[in-house]
Amino acid sequence: MAALTSGFIYLMLAGGPIPAQRAFIMVVFLFTGIMLDRKAVTLRTLSIAAMIILLLFPESMFGASFQMSFAATLAIVALYERFGSNLSHSSGGWAARAWVHLLGIIVTSLVATLATAPFVLYHFNRFAIFGLLANMVVVPLATFIIMPGMVLALLLMPFGLQSIGYVPMAFGTDVMIKMAKWVTSLPYASLHLPSPTDTGLMLAAFGLLWLALMVGRHRLFGLAFIALGLATICEHVPVDVLVSDDAHQVMVRLDSGHYTTLKGTARSFTVQNWLRSEGEDALVPHDQEVDCDKALCTYRHNGYTLKIVKKNRIRKEF
Repeated sequence: MAALTSGFIYLMLAGGPIPAQRAFIMVVFLFTGIMLDRKAVTLRTLSIAAMIILLLFPESMFGASFQMSFAATLAIVALYERFGSNLSHSSGGWAARAWVHLLGIIVTSLVATLATAPFVLYHFNRFAIFGLLANMVVVPLATFIIMPGMVLALLLMPFGLQSIGYVPMAFGTDVMIKMAKWVTSLPYASLHLPSPTDTGLMLAAFGLLWLALMVGRHRLFGLAFIALGLATICEHVPVDVLVSDDAHQVMVRLDSGHYTTLKGTARSFTVQNWLRSEGEDALVPHDQEVDCDKALCTYRHNGYTLKIVKKNRIRKEF
């Protein structure tokens, strides 16, 4: 009961986002099951959490947080229902138990990463190659240092001593940030790809459900549906010209297939979204393929010519 109460307080402090709601509903079933001596973390528990959230907030189905949270949890619960006895128990000493714990982190992170990959690509056009490497450090760090420090700070806050809990939180957070920067600096740390089609995303989601819910060898057919859904990335047709609604950003595709801006900069939020949607990670210079002066840029591609006026003052003169 104390754990349920603290979980509810955390849900309120977090503002009640969809992943936190899903986690809290499952925690309610988990601790109620513990109190009644029953197994609670099952796919049925996850389905009940999904039904409750969709009844209250049906529009959340189309959000990245709902899709990724439930996809990751579905895959993890299905994994542990099938192989939990191999990943959770060890009859050896502390070294064997530590190895089993590390193996559990690796397998859990890998399964969650693969399960959410279609949704990550659909919404963010990016797939982290070394996310598993980062999680091997970050998950134990958050579990044993950051979160306990957060709880300690919260408990000491009424006495004005919360700074004691901030010490492990600051240490763990600093290590986490440094780890993230190091991983992202590695070559090919992430892949930038176009989004799967809507049909492709539905095929991938169906494949994940098939893989998690079915029993026996024919559950592996789910992998075929997931692969087929991801293959729709190949149907992406690159856009030649993108213009923002205020015409302050203009991005065009060069003959090389890469993109450059005729107006705006690479730091622009709009331009960054365009690049991700096209599966690109950076702009290229256009000195050789676009004729530009201080007032006008002339862009020629696929037999048509586009002239972009660079300054509002010049536009009025035209």
